[in-house]
Amino acid sequence: MSDELRDKLEPCPFCGGKPTYCLNEGYMDYCELIECAECGTTTPHKFRTRYEAIEEWNTRPAVEALRAEVTMLRNENAFLFAGGDANGEIVRQLRTEVERLEKADEAHRDHIDMLHRDQKPLLDNFAALEDKNAKLREALEMAVGRDWDATCPSTEEYEQVEQALASRKGAEG
Repeated sequence: MSDELRDKLEPCPFCGGKPTYCLNEGYMDYCELIECAECGTTTPHKFRTRYEAIEEWNTRPAVEALRAEVTMLRNENAFLFAGGDANGEIVRQLRTEVERLEKADEAHRDHIDMLHRDQKPLLDNFAALEDKNAKLREALEMAVGRDWDATCPSTEEYEQVEQALASRKGAEG
């Protein structure tokens, strides 16, 4: 096979390997075909002439159709992304909305951070109040002489507390 003819052969569509030209002489017939030296792929048909085999090898309708579709989709995508028609207006509106939502999200995050910062002193004050409450409960339990629960005391219990506090004041004073 001449170098000129070999240069006309495209690489293997499956592995990219170099194709070779073969003359297959069989019983009562011979045929021309192209075979990949790397993976062994051959032209799907046996041809009478070398040129028919080369044309079949170099013609890849599915690959060419896919390349054309990819090119068309890339062009359409670029057109729409650039805002080339009514869909472009939708794309622009969506971009604007995304930007607005991103800014709102950032503002909400800043607000949450501020709330966390403001919450710390409140939590510290709450902890201090809980400590004072615990000390007052302890003092009250000592004054009344029993456990003081979180239920609302009756009038009698208030009177008992007042009497116990008055008696302590009298004993101390």
